[in-house]
Amino acid sequence: MNNIVFVSLYLFFIAFLVFNFITMKKESDIYKKLNTELKKENNLLWKAVEAFKEERGENQE
Repeated sequence: MNNIVFVSLYLFFIAFLVFNFITMKKESDIYKKLNTELKKENNLLWKAVEAFKEERGENQE
């Protein structure tokens, strides 16, 4: 009887670790996609800032 309890707890622990690994992998993929999107937006913002600086510099001359 005692062995059955320990084996079931062990199997539950293994299943819990596998489930956490799978969900962490999915979250990691989501964060990677978000990071690439943020980098794209950041690049666009910097291009807009540079264009604004150039336009402003031309207007001041």
